[in-house]
Amino acid sequence: MILIASVTVFEYWFLFSRLDNNIVNYVLIRSKDSLTAFNAVRHNELEGKSKIASQTTVNVFEYLQLLGLPTHFETAVSDTEFVARKCTMIPIEWVARRVATGSFLKRNPGVKEGYRFNELKLETFFKDDANDDPQWTDEQIVSNALLVDHLRIGREEVALMKKMTKLVFRALEKAWALSNSALIDMKIEFGVTAEGEILLADVIDNDSWRVWPENDRRLQLDKQVYRDLKEVTAEGLALVLKNYTQRRILSGVSSGSCRTSRRLSYLRTADTSTPLAFREVLSSSLALGPRQL
Repeated sequence: MILIASVTVFEYWFLFSRLDNNIVNYVLIRSKDSLTAFNAVRHNELEGKSKIASQTTVNVFEYLQLLGLPTHFETAVSDTEFVARKCTMIPIEWVARRVATGSFLKRNPGVKEGYRFNELKLETFFKDDANDDPQWTDEQIVSNALLVDHLRIGREEVALMKKMTKLVFRALEKAWALSNSALIDMKIEFGVTAEGEILLADVIDNDSWRVWPENDRRLQLDKQVYRDLKEVTAEGLALVLKNYTQRRILSGVSSGSCRTSRRLSYLRTADTSTPLAFREVLSSSLALGPRQL
């Protein structure tokens, strides 16, 4: 294996495979026991966090794939590692919000915390640490004509990612509702394969969302607890880890821990139209194909 990149919370290792005379590239994604906030200005080690983060990501990706959403996930190989198709990441972070809170309130003064968006509020941010990830509009994304592994990001690609973001949020919103918890907001990213296919990529774990049990902010169990610490102490970190382990999304979906009938029971909690919508997105993604320069 060759180490491709090592960031604060996980590592990418390059894997090489040959299938039916075709070269297929994969990566091994290994979670770390690192916890960061404020663009890594705050950084601590939290033993056990990597296992929770990796298992959460695996559960989420397996669930979304059961619904037909194209992701880069292939298989889990350990408690802290999974194999995925190698993608070139699109440098745009997609944020979906059901409730106004956090940074949204700073950018939109006058909106009260707790305001509920009946129609999901979507925001996009260009990933640029030096400029604190500026917010971009659809028009800015299209105008910049980002080239990602021979795929030019235009109107069709933006529309596809927008549709996928909404579907991902709605599916996970229903999953969290099973444990009487409200998905408040979440962020996701997409990547492009060598064949030009857009896939849901990166990771989706407790660092990716805000979740309020019983729809009560005071009971939050996500990374916001870490952000809200005025001073990081051993007791504070222990509380963060305890919160991460209290409620886990789709803890029974992992194919290695349950039978197919149990996995399919999760599908019955979604609207009957949801799987069809995912298949529509999958067809759209495949239809785009690679766009050469």
